[in-house]
Amino acid sequence: MMALVLVILIGVGGWLTSMYWRQLDEAAREAHKWAWFWGGNAVILPLMVGFLLLSERPELDVPLWPGFDEGPAGYVATGGMITLFALVFGYSVAWLFWWFWKSR
Repeated sequence: MMALVLVILIGVGGWLTSMYWRQLDEAAREAHKWAWFWGGNAVILPLMVGFLLLSERPELDVPLWPGFDEGPAGYVATGGMITLFALVFGYSVAWLFWWFWKSR
């Protein structure tokens, strides 16, 4: 049942996103594309360094995302949440930078 709900939510989200994208002007589209490329790539580097450090030191205690249980699924979900929030943070900073840079 949860898989069906997720598929429906992803479909509705994709449909709403495509409606939003079609109504954007060229400057807003360029800001989004630029921010996802540069903001996303900028935060991937520290995430990769963290992953490599944790891979080399398996004895380190890794804190779990609040609400996740200890175990493989909890650690994978924690990594996914950290990655998701880091990408959104990088995108947001790059998007703000782009608009401040272009509005001068």
